Amino acid sequence: MTEAATLFGESGSLAGIVTEPEPQPDSSKYPAIIYINPGLLPRVGPHRVHVKLARRLYKAGVTSLRFDLSGIGDSAPRHDRLPARESATQEIQEAMSYLTERSGKREFVLFGICSGADYAFRVGCTDRRVVGLVLVDGYSYRTLGNRLRHYGLRLFRRRSWANVLTGKHPLWKWLSMRESSEKLPQERPSLGFYRKPSRREADAGLRAMVSRGVNLCILHSHSHWYNYRSQFKHTFPSIGISPQVNVEYLNFADHTFTLLASQDALVDRVESWLLDADRSPRARKL
Repeated sequence: MTEAATLFGESGSLAGIVTEPEPQPDSSKYPAIIYINPGLLPRVGPHRVHVKLARRLYKAGVTSLRFDLSGIGDSAPRHDRLPARESATQEIQEAMSYLTERSGKREFVLFGICSGADYAFRVGCTDRRVVGLVLVDGYSYRTLGNRLRHYGLRLFRRRSWANVLTGKHPLWKWLSMRESSEKLPQERPSLGFYRKPSRREADAGLRAMVSRGVNLCILHSHSHWYNYRSQFKHTFPSIGISPQVNVEYLNFADHTFTLLASQDALVDRVESWLLDADRSPRARKL
């Protein structure tokens, strides 16, 4: 295995690790994969899952780059006051250009967890070099099935009833604000380090990418935001059944993939998807 530390970008301040396999008979058909920081975690990813996946895919001949966005890990901060989303978009595009110059790769898969998934989505919507996205714990929206599971389970929890009887349940705060005619706080479409788009905007972006042939691998761990296998299909029915969209629900995993079993499952699912994805011109629709 060849792994090399590198600096790249317009100012030469973005730090990353390139994993370059030896040329293999079928390796040229695979796009390069770029790993994007989740939140403020460095390029290794939560519990080093980026490293594990990059080294697993190396065996199949996949070139990859895991790098730090500016101001994170080993990459120097920017001084132009560019907003985080815009700077991330620019730097991901610089990462693709760098790999093209270094290895000749012109097609890319972007891998992102949480805020990294948001950045990957934004770049994938606008940059035609992106042929695939791995969105881990990206956008999730409440559905009827989600609410029934989330609130239904609470009906059978002793602690939930105790909170209701003692006045500690959020329901009482909501009712008191209604009675006092105070303005109820609006639900903000925010999640972690980014602002989540409306469901309509996310649906439009996903449909546009699918229509141009981008392959999507959607993975979700278990949370109150995403709690059953078919939630993605119920959220985005127009693309949820597309053969270009692969959805995985790891109900035993948490958001940072703490358990070794969940890390292995994540790596296995992404490897299987990337190596089996149909990237023929007919499937790409380009």
